[in-house]
Amino acid sequence: MIRRALLGGLGLGVAVAAAAAEPAVTIVRVQQAPRLETYLTVEADRLPGAIQGFVQREPRDGRPASRPTTAFLFYDEHNLYAIVICRDEPAGIRARYARRDAIDADDRVALYLDTFHDRQRAYVFAVNPVGVQSDAVVTEGQEDDPSFDTLWYSEARLTEFGYGVKMTIPFRSLRFSRALEQTWGLALSREVRRLDEEDFWPEVSKRSQSKVAQFAEATGVAGVAPGANAQFIPYAVYTDAREGAAAAERVARAGRYGLDAKVGLGPSFVVDGALNPDFSEVETDDPQVTVNERFEVFFPERRPFFIENAGYFATPTPLFFSRRLRDPAGGGRVTGKAGPWVVAALAMRDRATPDTDAATAAVAAVRREFASGSRVGVLVTSRAGEAVSNQVVSVDGRLTLGRNWALSAQAMRSGTAGAAVRSAGTGLMAEAVRDGRHLDLTARYTDLAPGFDATLGFVPQVDIRRVDGETSYQWRPRGGVLSRFGPRLDGYAIADHAGVRQEWRVRPRFDVEFVDRTRLRVERSESLERYRGVDVRKWRHGLQAEMDADWGGFEASWEWGVDINRRPPAGALPGPVARRALEVAAVLTPGRHVKVQPALLLTRLDEVGPKGGGAAGRVLANDIARLKLHAQLTTTVALRAILDYERTAASPLLSAVRSRQGASLDLLGTIQVNPGTAFYVGYVHRLQPIDPEGRPLFTPFESVGRQLFVKASVLFRQ
Repeated sequence: MIRRALLGGLGLGVAVAAAAAEPAVTIVRVQQAPRLETYLTVEADRLPGAIQGFVQREPRDGRPASRPTTAFLFYDEHNLYAIVICRDEPAGIRARYARRDAIDADDRVALYLDTFHDRQRAYVFAVNPVGVQSDAVVTEGQEDDPSFDTLWYSEARLTEFGYGVKMTIPFRSLRFSRALEQTWGLALSREVRRLDEEDFWPEVSKRSQSKVAQFAEATGVAGVAPGANAQFIPYAVYTDAREGAAAAERVARAGRYGLDAKVGLGPSFVVDGALNPDFSEVETDDPQVTVNERFEVFFPERRPFFIENAGYFATPTPLFFSRRLRDPAGGGRVTGKAGPWVVAALAMRDRATPDTDAATAAVAAVRREFASGSRVGVLVTSRAGEAVSNQVVSVDGRLTLGRNWALSAQAMRSGTAGAAVRSAGTGLMAEAVRDGRHLDLTARYTDLAPGFDATLGFVPQVDIRRVDGETSYQWRPRGGVLSRFGPRLDGYAIADHAGVRQEWRVRPRFDVEFVDRTRLRVERSESLERYRGVDVRKWRHGLQAEMDADWGGFEASWEWGVDINRRPPAGALPGPVARRALEVAAVLTPGRHVKVQPALLLTRLDEVGPKGGGAAGRVLANDIARLKLHAQLTTTVALRAILDYERTAASPLLSAVRSRQGASLDLLGTIQVNPGTAFYVGYVHRLQPIDPEGRPLFTPFESVGRQLFVKASVLFRQ
């Protein structure tokens, strides 16, 4: 049954269909923008056009929301408006001033828009109770992409009965068809952080594999134009760098400037161009343990040019990892959607670096999508270097079966040619996934030939036939302090193409989660790894705890067991070592504007005793400590300081790892008006001990590098 009404005096209106089978909403045009203050009353739920009936997705899927939420939707010639009124106890609301896209620890509301109504992909616009924004893109079968940024506006007010927010989304910030009357998929969500609760209107249940397909059908928007025709972001960076100790200090001063441009081609396609593009990074990577690792450690992309619509280039086996382009001189890309077809292409000239040659990189992707959530696509990558060239072609697809099951497959072939190398190889991946309210299952098979080489991808290991499996069951009590709990079992087995076993692991674990966002996990793993021709049997115990509270929160893990020494001294074979690892990270929030984040990562490798237990001698110790202080003075002005320290102490008789120490201080001031207009000033100071082999914790340090940088960018949009 459809309710229709007009908001008296303002001429505002919305019609909502409450039919559970196919929820719908009709958004009515208004002559003037609605004001948030009009709805900040205790009687807001009685106003005409109110959308109510939010349903939990987490923690108790399908139950009514524990806190009342009322929403209103409107549009005019230029903007779409969403007003959401959230009732709650004021003392329990979590709302902090933070940088853009950093509101995961807060209460928040979100608007989801599937503007092509393809049930595959949706924009997400979220805002917390003090007005901090976050935006992203969700795509079925992929991880959510929080790197998406566009220009929109938000307001928020804390009240005696909860809070209210208003989102203003310019149509020129969206992509959609030029149809006179639009039909979109739409959903609204609210998160009550302290209860670990996520509510949706309409109901978006975990019982279905597809999330976007459960959105309501939104109609009524007509006579509006999509997408900005053009936007330009010129930038400039100045650096004053000093490298080396005082006696041999080298000074380098440099300026860099360039232009990122975006031009719309019709309603659905956009061309991005870059001249001396802005690939400077002002955000640091989170600390990770890299000593004694067999394969490359993954660090996510942070550079602006690559992050928008990155999902268009994504495949189950990641064949395009944009961090492979180290220092691009310029290039461009085109991305867009025409009916059921998704098209993306990128070309970039990469400068030579100390460990890579200059090259021209090109990537192209075409994907056909279906209303059921299924799709099939082709990806081609090419890196033409001065000495070696590499090309990869891939075909992948996803098929949804019913509400819970999805099947994915990918076939790949690579070719590499150069003066001293010529190789080719194939790859295959097949996966079956079941997602449900209680039972989740995943089974995957991967086959990568010895000659397979994806130079632009992130493929740490080839010459493998690998089988992965994971299953979990979660009980979800309808009341009490427990949110969910249950066992999980995962494992894998790897052999090379000669049939030689390379590695296997079996890992059972048990998870418990409470309604106050406290999580506990206990696990045990048994495994075997073949490294440099030596088989080493490994095992590990693990305990993990996580808490999210009003004062902040923490994550902690403690692991102990037997691992492998992958860096033995010259002439020695790898062998077992006793491994212990402690990781602790906390977030302290003394007020709405300040966040303090200490972190400590300690790793110890010791010789294994004669009977496989007990420590006989220290192989190496690796300590990483970080203290991060973030002060968000307003929604646009922020100060940040990071102090990092890392120390590795290794026995030269037992390890080839070099002992070293280092510390750094990273200071950053930011004024960010919108995603394209920002001003940064930063200072980085690196220190090392005077004696590089010094082992004592407080060996005297000296400066080995300082850098001052200033960066500014401005968004111009036509």
